[in-house]
Amino acid sequence: MKRYLLVSLLLANGSAMAFGEPGRWSEGWGQGQTEYTAVVDEQNSLYISCSEDTKVFMMATVDGVEYGESAGAKGGFTLMVDGNDFFRPYDINTPSVASDFYFMWNRFRDAGTIIVKTEDGKRLILPTQNADKVLPKADSPEFTCLKKVERDLQAAAQAKKPKAPPAPVLVTTPLSSSTFDVSWDWDWDEFMPNVPMKVLQVVSRSDSIAIHKAVVNRGQCSSTPHGRLPLALKFGGAAKFIIPANCNILELNLFTDQGQASYQFSPH
Repeated sequence: MKRYLLVSLLLANGSAMAFGEPGRWSEGWGQGQTEYTAVVDEQNSLYISCSEDTKVFMMATVDGVEYGESAGAKGGFTLMVDGNDFFRPYDINTPSVASDFYFMWNRFRDAGTIIVKTEDGKRLILPTQNADKVLPKADSPEFTCLKKVERDLQAAAQAKKPKAPPAPVLVTTPLSSSTFDVSWDWDWDEFMPNVPMKVLQVVSRSDSIAIHKAVVNRGQCSSTPHGRLPLALKFGGAAKFIIPANCNILELNLFTDQGQASYQFSPH
């Protein structure tokens, strides 16, 4: 296959033109870009340039008038590929539009008809010869047209992800043991029928306090709150924590919004 070096000429008006062999698709290189053209004649063509570091650029020339992304473009255009319309395919700002571009590109390679439809009503039938030889598959390493777009979309998606709320700062100011009445007992039915487990009950003697964390035996035993932390309690309000049956509860530290309350239990 002949390859033509497509020279992008900057004209006085800032627009670019690309040249290839009439009646077919051609590939070349210029200004650090891989360039693809489908040329009817000098007045009618489709030009695409791609690289890993720049956004895909597309320009259609119809009757000598430029459409698409060139500085002197008269307007945008739609590509009709075997009856599928791709409106302004170069405006890629969402993952779904990027997916459409991949689909369009692969359709280029075996298309029966490719038509440029300008926004002012002109139509240009492009050649399809050599498209399968010139255009790399969209999933191949040689395809670079959406490398930058994919990076930009991924960065935008990451920026939109909600940030996790910061973990509460645990207040460790010592509280009197009289802040809570603490006890534990066996439970057989309330949480899981016929499964023995220990339930630690904490009853507030404060008018308003919130438990943020309960640590049993310095973290060696798990404690699962019956409810979502923080647990806000009024005077007489109770919080329950499920403790594994094999845990010998010796020590409990309750971290609250007002400080830390510590409790000791006799071995059993």
